[in-house]
Amino acid sequence: MFRKMLIGAFGISVAVVCAPAASAHHVLPQSAALVLTVTGADSPAVTGTLQCGPAGGKHRKPAAACRELSLVDGDFDKLNVDPDRACTLQYDPVHVTATGHWKGKKVDFATSYGNPCQFAVTTGPVFAV
Repeated sequence: MFRKMLIGAFGISVAVVCAPAASAHHVLPQSAALVLTVTGADSPAVTGTLQCGPAGGKHRKPAAACRELSLVDGDFDKLNVDPDRACTLQYDPVHVTATGHWKGKKVDFATSYGNPCQFAVTTGPVFAV
């Protein structure tokens, strides 16, 4: 009897160990898929992509960008990454756009910043394309 129980327990443990993980085949939807564009006053537009959940895309700092966007729940208008940093007031505009989706919500964002410093202070790594 003990031998039958031991063999049965061994068979169950082998089946559990050898079975593929259920989550391995389950694909989680991306929490964000965005196309980002940055245009300086005297420079051509640079476009990249950002994906979150997992972080990736054609982006130099996807994990940091996803983290910053998570802090504001994908609301680009609420970005203010480094509010204590001072910028000069020279006029050298930077235009940005973001389109796509964030956690099922459509994103269609466009704005201009007065100069590269204001752009960096506000958006941090988000537009690092």
